[in-house]
Amino acid sequence: MKKDVKTILCLILATLTPTIIWIVFVPLTLSIMVLLDPSGLDIANVNLPTQIFRFILAAAMLYFWWGFFFAIFVFILSSLHMLFLGIPTFLIANHLKIIRWYTVLPASFFIGGAPYILFMLGSPMDEYVGVTMTMGLFGFSAGMAFWLLWRYWVSPEDYTKKLFSFTALAR
Repeated sequence: MKKDVKTILCLILATLTPTIIWIVFVPLTLSIMVLLDPSGLDIANVNLPTQIFRFILAAAMLYFWWGFFFAIFVFILSSLHMLFLGIPTFLIANHLKIIRWYTVLPASFFIGGAPYILFMLGSPMDEYVGVTMTMGLFGFSAGMAFWLLWRYWVSPEDYTKKLFSFTALAR
């Protein structure tokens, strides 16, 4: 397979990573929260099988609604981040030959969280920081997937060459 096709597949798979994480972890976290505080299920004077049934029903609804329905929106946002921020960053980094884990991961965290700095202006500070950090972690996950695919599948031979040097730019 050509390197260009591998690169495109690498970018697509990196775009899917936040969606997969959303489908797996967000509904699981919400289910655990319901398990820890089941007051919303109205199970105070109900027998154990009914309590278990209501919890399973609530967990199934959480998985469908929060997991799969909102995964569409997570994928759309992830695609927009990749299209407008990720691909230009990749093109610049590939041109400079600085695609390394220590450049990709901070850049991907910034790509994931930076747009929300602007969108969340005027919000309370805890919400502002929470949303920005959460989206930054989603970006970090996409960057980790991208770098692992890039390093071990797309371009493993590039890691035997000399690292980027700023002195080469000064000449």
